[in-house]
Amino acid sequence: MSDTIAETGPPGAALRGILVRLVAGVRHDIDALPARADERVHNIRVGMKKFRAVLRLAGAILPQKSLMRADKLARQLKEHFASTRDNDVLRALLRDLLGNREASETAESLGLTAASSGTGAVMDPVAVEICSSLAGFAEGLNLDALRGREVRAAWVYTYRAARRAMKHCVENKEDDGLFHEWRKRVKELLYQSAILAVIPAAEAIARRAQDLSSALGAHHDLAVLCERLAQRLPGSHAEKAARARKDDFVRRALEIGGELFAAKPSRLRSP
Repeated sequence: MSDTIAETGPPGAALRGILVRLVAGVRHDIDALPARADERVHNIRVGMKKFRAVLRLAGAILPQKSLMRADKLARQLKEHFASTRDNDVLRALLRDLLGNREASETAESLGLTAASSGTGAVMDPVAVEICSSLAGFAEGLNLDALRGREVRAAWVYTYRAARRAMKHCVENKEDDGLFHEWRKRVKELLYQSAILAVIPAAEAIARRAQDLSSALGAHHDLAVLCERLAQRLPGSHAEKAARARKDDFVRRALEIGGELFAAKPSRLRSP
């Protein structure tokens, strides 16, 4: 079954199927831990981000209490596998910025130990229980009344939220927290647009949102590195290099965002 849904006709069954498969994929990765832990932890976390994004497309006909509970469970499961990938990523960034020798010395000064995102990840009862609750929720959904116009309206709402988040970043280019919030909105837009790719506008938005997500992801990693360097090695060559690279990604993200969000949300409401 395809993980896209049509704009016309009742999309409820397709949307429910996507949610069910997302939870099943996450459960498979949980059950298989600790084998290939790095990959599986990444899949679990992305799976829950997608679940939350897709769930919001059905928000028009879901009771608010039920929607909030499922969203909270998905967030809890994602956070249950909180990633320690930062150390790996920061070490790689330092190597790219400084070269191997200086990077190793700087990493040691920052206390960046070599760690994997799956460190300590095992199948445990808490994760299984949360995942089982989500599976029961998804399988029990009745989305027959959901219509394409309601799905499209939810998608346009996400676009508007991401567009508004970009405006805040334009006004406050030095605020890394605002860029992180923008990144989350863009990720949600990306996941929703991917399953609505039968809509030409959504397909085009998904392509650019992927580019923007990558730029904002790089910005976030560099922001974390800059914060560490400012605490331990303020004014160092490493800090200056990291800030310069981060500024490059600020410009890149705003350039892509300007193209992606050029259209007013009202233009996306109808074919």
